[in-house]
Amino acid sequence: MMGKWGYINTQGRFIINPSYDDAKVFKDLLAPARSEGKWGYVDKTGNFLLPPQFQEAEPFSGGFARIKMGGKWGYINNQGKIIINPQFEECTDFSEGYAMVRMGGKWGFIDQDGKVFVFTQYDAVRKFSQGLAPVKMKGSWGYIDKTGKLVINYQFDDAYSFYDNLARIKMKGNWGYIDKDGRLYIPPMYSDAKNFKSGLAAVELNGKWGYIDKNGKFTVNPQYESAKSFFNGLAKVKKNGLWGYTDDSGNLKILAKYDEANAFKGKFTKVKYKGKYSFIDTEGNFLGSMSFDEAVDFTLGMAAVYTNGKWGYLNVNGDLAIFTQFDDAREFGVTKSVAAQEDDD
Repeated sequence: MMGKWGYINTQGRFIINPSYDDAKVFKDLLAPARSEGKWGYVDKTGNFLLPPQFQEAEPFSGGFARIKMGGKWGYINNQGKIIINPQFEECTDFSEGYAMVRMGGKWGFIDQDGKVFVFTQYDAVRKFSQGLAPVKMKGSWGYIDKTGKLVINYQFDDAYSFYDNLARIKMKGNWGYIDKDGRLYIPPMYSDAKNFKSGLAAVELNGKWGYIDKNGKFTVNPQYESAKSFFNGLAKVKKNGLWGYTDDSGNLKILAKYDEANAFKGKFTKVKYKGKYSFIDTEGNFLGSMSFDEAVDFTLGMAAVYTNGKWGYLNVNGDLAIFTQFDDAREFGVTKSVAAQEDDD
């Protein structure tokens, strides 16, 4: 028989027995779970607070969750009440109090009461960040404020949300950065660029990636085949087909030797080395001696790992805290419980 999903705690005990066809992470004390082809929301006792009735359902974010009925998307609150009726062709989670929605093939924004405060008129939009949102109309991008007023005129080939008070924009095939008044802060000269994070941004120049500061000065000279944003003082970079990590001074702190590598969003991150997955710390030391066929990054001190056809969980000491026994497993959620699947025969 096909496996069923349930939820375990950090000791590996099932707190909700496997009884669902599919399940997602707990957020705001509720989790999406699927039974007999429909999604609903269960509480921590495993009871359906909102019975299975949705075509699709997403975990909560900021007190709201997206649900799909009759081919349209809407929202519920964390009491399980539908507060914005399904009516959208697409929609996103809320950012700074507003969500992107598509109706009639055009995009706009709604507030948390479901009021369409920016009419669906744009060809594309991106989320509000630092009070502004990029919007596209007739092939060009500009920016609106939270009243829906166009405050930076349509002029860009592409545009992204603001981070560190700067936004990356594309003009005449090259990328640069603007400030919140729409002024060119760093002129478009890069063939590709990433968002600023912690005062630095990865940019591509003449086929190589490096990092610039907000003055447009290279702090890490272009030398890498690929480069990503900084997290916890380190950024992953690719050299000779392999991944390593640089610090913000340009020192390759962890040698480029990994087939795959994730960002350091915590003390440890997942890497693939010689065909197997392991975890390393910010000094490049391996966590424990075990390696795995597949793995998921740490959340709440536990990482899902897969070996010999089964999933279990590794702790931050490098010990297999929950032995490999599940058919499938996902990350721990904010309630310190996790969806895990095992055979029901």
